[in-house]
Order: sequence, then C-alpha cells, then structure tokens
Amino acid sequence: MQVISPPHLPPPAPSVVALGNFDGIHLGHVRLLQHAVETARREGLPAYVLTFTPHPQAVLNGVPVPLLLDREEKEAKLAALGIDFLVYWPFTVSLMQMAPEEFVREVLWRHFHPRVVCVGFNFTFGHGGRGTAAELARLGERFGFRTLIEAAVMVDGMVVSSSAIRAALTRGNIGTARKLLGYWPYRRGRVVPGNRRGRSLGYATANLLPPPEVLCPAPGVYAARTRVEERWWPSVLNLGSRPTFGEDLPPTLEVHLLDYHGGELYGREILVEFRRRLRPERKFASPEELRAQIQRDAEEARRLLAPEAKRIDA
Repeated sequence: MQVISPPHLPPPAPSVVALGNFDGIHLGHVRLLQHAVETARREGLPAYVLTFTPHPQAVLNGVPVPLLLDREEKEAKLAALGIDFLVYWPFTVSLMQMAPEEFVREVLWRHFHPRVVCVGFNFTFGHGGRGTAAELARLGERFGFRTLIEAAVMVDGMVVSSSAIRAALTRGNIGTARKLLGYWPYRRGRVVPGNRRGRSLGYATANLLPPPEVLCPAPGVYAARTRVEERWWPSVLNLGSRPTFGEDLPPTLEVHLLDYHGGELYGREILVEFRRRLRPERKFASPEELRAQIQRDAEEARRLLAPEAKRIDA
C-alpha cells in the first residue's frame, strides 16, 4: 500500500475511492472497505482510501479527538484489507467551508476521477455537514461516478460506530468494544523504565506510555494478554496514576506477565490486549494491602484467561 498526501498525488485516473475517517477500522469499516476492494478488483481499478487529518471533529470543535488507533496501526489494517493507496487529505477551515458540490468537484473529481465512491450510510461532507450519502449519489450521477452506500452494521442491537466504541472504552466495557471493533482493544509500544515499585511488591511490571492521541480504556485493573515477539502471555495490568504512592501522574500502563520467563523487557516492543476490567483503580492504606490485592487480581486474571491457555502458548 502506498501512503500519499497532497501535493504528491498520482495523475487522476479511474479508481474506486472509499471515503471517510475510518478511525478504529471497526466491523462497519471492514465491510465497506472489503466491498471497495472487491469492486476495484472486479473492474481492474486501484482501490483508494481518502481520509482526513486531523480528525474533522478536532477542527470543528477546536479540541483533539481521542483516536482508536494510531496512524501506524491504522495503515497496517488498511494494507491487510488490500487497499492500494491511502491518501491523507489535510482537513482545514477552507475545506470545512466548501459546499458539497465544490468538495466533489475540487477534491474528489479533480484529483481522483473515481468510477465508484464507497461511503457509509451516515457519511456527511461539505459546509455544516449538509452533504449526505444520498446527496453524494446525486452528485455522482452528474460527475460520472456511481456511489455505493454501505448500510449500518448491527451487533447485539447496536449500530457499529467509532463513537459507540469510544463510549464503551471510556466505561471500561471491553467486551462491548471488542464486539464492535471485531478485535480486542490493544495498545503497543516500547517498554520504558519505571520506578520499580511493582518489583518491590513482588510483581515486576513492563511500563508503557500510551500515545497521547490514542484513547485508553477507563483507569483500572484489567485481565490482559501480552505479546512479546511471537509469544502471548496471560497478564494483569494497571492503567492509572498509582494513587497508593501519592503519584498524581499522567496515566501509565503497567503490565505484569504471569509466569513470564522470556528475559529483560526494557527497550523491547510489546503489544497488550485488554480482555476484562477487574476493578477500578483505588488507593490502598499500605503497600502490603496493595500487594494482597494484586495477588487477588492476578489469580482472577489467570482464571479468566485459563480457557485460552492452549492458544496463548501456541
């Protein structure tokens, strides 16, 4: 997959364009993108994703939008789905103020000459969000492309959407987020030195600093799985600011790998999957009380993850 942005675009030529933000690459996005790729392959055309940076809501509201995936993760998922070109289009005030027809003429048609454009049922564009998927289809008839509008994907009576996933993660409801995403929520990064408090309590932890632009689940203690190289380890993790020790710090992710024997982790890249929230973060009266609770948390995480033990060790 080639990642590009203006002004470094290839000459306009017939293509299939999937248009949207695609934050999280959730089940609804996957279905739309699969249909875009299938259409492109059937018609012998390249499959494009046209998305925007920063997130349009950040420009509209003046505050950052917590993302579900960082850029590298998003690109990896799009490439795996078969997208040929990923275009990051700068979302500016001038773009935001374009009328729907102007956006189609000056951005979509002028630069891509799409034969087919794929959007979700709730896609909006143009000044004030006045352009709808139905309006895009009408404009497509005028400019010479057809529009495929993907219907809502429903899971357990819920419409799959990035906003619903953010709400579930903010509540610490990992099961709901997983159903809507189609994969377990995860965070990855390089292990950084901590203050070694976990080691002093008998539960050494690997410390990650989550990317500031990516949404973390609600603070608390979670059952988790951790991937080190190609092996998965059952884990218990704490996401929070360590109130027992009076440390009012930005949220950090500390994960203890149960029965780990793979060597020093400092500087190594790991991936942590959230599986279930065990409890909220709380302040304990003493390190001994905290140690006893960590032991209970570890036992509960081990029990919850036991049915997967064979797959984790595979």
